[in-house]
Amino acid sequence: MLYWESKRRLKNLPRFSSLGAMHFANIQSRHWMASGPPIENKDAQDARYELNVMMPDVVLSVDLVGVPHTAYYTPPPAIGGYAGPIDLITSIFELYQFSIEPQRTHDVLTRAIGVYDEKTRHLFWQCFNPFFWLL
Repeated sequence: MLYWESKRRLKNLPRFSSLGAMHFANIQSRHWMASGPPIENKDAQDARYELNVMMPDVVLSVDLVGVPHTAYYTPPPAIGGYAGPIDLITSIFELYQFSIEPQRTHDVLTRAIGVYDEKTRHLFWQCFNPFFWLL
């Protein structure tokens, strides 16, 4: 990976994280008796659109640095249902169904940002190393 690609990915990950925070700040939970997804206002819908547009690149960015972004979900035994891995990025809008806090997605993104930050600094100095370009 080159410095410029790492720098671009380092710029996109915090943007995705802040859009996710904005989305979740602008939704309303339904009454505990009502089922269905949370209610989104206009700001949440706009953030959701941007998140969906950025999602493939963010998943690739997280995969490239090897940060795991799945959680294993096991439903309560009395209720039953799906038990298996849940992708915390691509399922960001369905996390409420599994009682997973959106903070888990933010934690994954923060880990990836830390890796890219370190990688970007290393790649910057690599650009000026003439021996790197000879190989």
